[in-house]
Amino acid sequence: MNVLVHTRTQHPGLEKKLGFKYVSLEELLKNSDFVSIHTPATAETKNLVNKDFLSHMRPDGVLLNTSRGTVVNEADLLAHLEANKNFWFGTDVFNGEPAGTKEVAFTHPLAQHPRVYGTHHIGASTK
Repeated sequence: MNVLVHTRTQHPGLEKKLGFKYVSLEELLKNSDFVSIHTPATAETKNLVNKDFLSHMRPDGVLLNTSRGTVVNEADLLAHLEANKNFWFGTDVFNGEPAGTKEVAFTHPLAQHPRVYGTHHIGASTK
């Protein structure tokens, strides 16, 4: 398996030691079957996953977001899912997801999509 990494902080020698390759974001998106996002929620990462980002991904790719909901522009993602019938999205975070300990109905549009797999962000608090 080839592992491609895009990060703003590169560590000399780590590529060889761990067996991956640093690349630009566009190269990573173009050449990856699976893209997994691990980034903090900042002004810089808000809506990182948008129409332009998704346009560089493979139409049969899989995008995983286990960082923060604000990283994904959900309207752009829904449009991409509709336009690319073999594209999948996995996440454990949604914008506007319920917080707290009371059970509430969750009817988020992404959570209802047949090619979106969502899990609870804080798995330890689920039954």
